Amino acid sequence: MSELRQELDEIAFSGGAKLTGVADLDAVSDRVPNVMERIGDVPVNRAFVIAMPLHRGVFKTIADRPNPLYMHHYRQVNYKLDRVAYELATAIEERGYLGVAIGASHNVKRKPMVGHISHRLLAAWAGIGWRGRSNLIVTSRYGSQVRLVSMLTDAPLEPDEPQLYCKCGECRACVEACPANAIGETFEEFDLEACYKRLCENQHISFVSHHICGVCQKVCGGERAIRKADR
Repeated sequence: MSELRQELDEIAFSGGAKLTGVADLDAVSDRVPNVMERIGDVPVNRAFVIAMPLHRGVFKTIADRPNPLYMHHYRQVNYKLDRVAYELATAIEERGYLGVAIGASHNVKRKPMVGHISHRLLAAWAGIGWRGRSNLIVTSRYGSQVRLVSMLTDAPLEPDEPQLYCKCGECRACVEACPANAIGETFEEFDLEACYKRLCENQHISFVSHHICGVCQKVCGGERAIRKADR
């Protein structure tokens, strides 16, 4: 299985991913019983999760709301992620296993906003990062400035060590930056309704027309932002 993991990593990295991880879906389901409820009865027990960074330069163009440049960048990264997930599922099925690529940003319900499965939940269990106060995945290297995609499979890949505890420490930059006042002290306190209301407002910005924001991500740049500031 180490050979298969290496092959999957190579596909992910060649497609632009910077971080990968494997989550044990059985362990996730034990903690979150409804995690697979929108997937259906598919005999999968692993999730191969990848993270692709968003560009710091694009975040510099954001003030208190998204703009057309950010919207385009967001869509392009989602497109790249979906292509990589397709290639991963193809490779895994050629090995005789099942592969289910889950779209990077495809909602199946609006109120509340949910997708087929939570990439953030899987990313934490795959060891890619932890759930920050903003309810986003926070990585050591990129902060929360990443997008995620997942490929579910029955291949017996070795799971990575989960990151199930917040490591944000004293940092509250996202709390102070959030234009919706939706971020509390823990991700469990995150006010999804307030966030969604703001996203609906953003949807009416000229040439944005998406439920996106990016303001809290702008202030959470991880080690790459710190390294740049120290130069």
